Amino acid sequence: MEPESFRLLGESADVRVGIRHQGQESGLEVLVRVSPSGPAFRPAVIRDRLDRLDVLTGNGYRLTAQDGWWVVCEKLVAERELASEERSAMRLFADLLDGP
Repeated sequence: MEPESFRLLGESADVRVGIRHQGQESGLEVLVRVSPSGPAFRPAVIRDRLDRLDVLTGNGYRLTAQDGWWVVCEKLVAERELASEERSAMRLFADLLDGP
């Protein structure tokens, strides 16, 4: 198995965006907490996050549910398309990201 590396592009308490490399394969990985932590349940926030997950699904991401309201979104990307995909993912979650 070839070594794997991960480069974090941005993160916050509810989102993490990064690039994963393994051998010749590269891909974007976005982790999204559908419901923010805290005592309040806010349906509008959940709807907004689900809309963003729909955008990722439409762009070819594979989504996997995790514990704690987290969803892992992954997409293999050709090297020549990596910068464009990175910009798209960062724009989609810019208001939720604190930066790297």
